[in-house]
Amino acid sequence: MRQRGWNLIWLFAYGAIGGTALDALHVISGIERYAMPVLFGLLAWWVPLLFGGASLAIGTSHPLLDSHFGSRQQTRTLIRISAGLGWLVLAYLMSAGPLPSLAKVGLLALVFLVFWLLSGRGWSRLLLAAITACVGTGIEVLLVHVGAFSYLQPDFGGVPFWLPCLYMCASLSVGKLGRALHHRSPSSQNDSRLPREQQEGSPKDHS
Repeated sequence: MRQRGWNLIWLFAYGAIGGTALDALHVISGIERYAMPVLFGLLAWWVPLLFGGASLAIGTSHPLLDSHFGSRQQTRTLIRISAGLGWLVLAYLMSAGPLPSLAKVGLLALVFLVFWLLSGRGWSRLLLAAITACVGTGIEVLLVHVGAFSYLQPDFGGVPFWLPCLYMCASLSVGKLGRALHHRSPSSQNDSRLPREQQEGSPKDHS
């Protein structure tokens, strides 16, 4: 239980600190602006809470849904997983560049494809990335329409075309971190040590 609590803290801190820093990059590069920028004169006060909550949602839901999809996560060290988070930073850097919106779509899609191929592939990861893109983009459309912040060069619904691609990259990156933390928890390790008969059910259970 204590380990699980620390996992949640790590996920929230990653989003609240890392996500906020990357979002500040968007503000500095002229991609977006907030209606009431009280945090460092750039961001709204609720931005760390928003990104921390998003990191929690992705990092906890993905490993839980893996069991329903029948996919298995390859065990890796947190150091290697943290290095993989660099793909998300790369995606943000590309989205903050001066390229046209459709060009950013192509670049971010390429980043996602390469990251997906290197991270184990699997149709379930594609599905989770698509769901994350839809939910995340929908929330941002809502925030834009209530006047919380705005994109300076929107394409549809007040947001740019490349935004769903950025969320898909976040799904892979934060999802891998969530899976690594999940598999470090004692309950997950105990489940992995159970005999196959106990995990799948003994023959008598199916008779």
